[in-house]
Amino acid sequence: MANKNYTKQIINDYCVLDTETTGLSSYYDEIIEIGILKVRDNKIVDRYSQLIKPQYEIDSFITSLTGITNEMVKDMPAIDFVMNDVLSFIGMDVIIGHNTSFDIRFLNAGFKIELDNKYIDTMQFARKLFPELNHHRLSDLTSYLGLSNNEHRSISDCIATKELYDSIKDIMNKRGLEIQDLWVNSIHGGKGIDIKLIHATEVEIDEDNFFFNRHVVFTGKLEKWLGRMQCK
Repeated sequence: MANKNYTKQIINDYCVLDTETTGLSSYYDEIIEIGILKVRDNKIVDRYSQLIKPQYEIDSFITSLTGITNEMVKDMPAIDFVMNDVLSFIGMDVIIGHNTSFDIRFLNAGFKIELDNKYIDTMQFARKLFPELNHHRLSDLTSYLGLSNNEHRSISDCIATKELYDSIKDIMNKRGLEIQDLWVNSIHGGKGIDIKLIHATEVEIDEDNFFFNRHVVFTGKLEKWLGRMQCK
């Protein structure tokens, strides 16, 4: 069954959202940049971009990935102080993003609220439309489709995501597809911790992160993690 927050129609008025973060966990890591585009009738009419000062220093790997340094954020506002501006800018617009659930989880954690906006995930749609690709990261898709994506920063990624969404709409129209045709069904494991029954939720996989397609070895007792979390 599709996520209850997926919008059920292709739209021309929406907000494109992207965040840059200090890591992959919305529980342990923090937002360091938020970018949003407001789109009306398929045209960008406004934009919001804000660097965020995290509680802890940005490590060198994240700086190499995003170009965001500790010096750049040292005088920036904390996440609490941008919440009203962000929520006011987005309103109740449908949110479009690439792996949208990742960004929304971080906003929910940072703002300590639950966003109720409908959303569209271009990564999910791309998997259905371009099965011939090995990966469906934003960088892969912009290269494949000849779209712009100059740097790994929030507004740049928002622009690339909007262009990707426009391309997806054109392809859907040519193929006679509806939005329901591109939904990915959620997969849930059974009870217990049988690892054969544990699956990642497909819409939450971030192919653009450092750990994608890598093997990770944990050491220590992992006493604070449940067995199912250890398996995942």
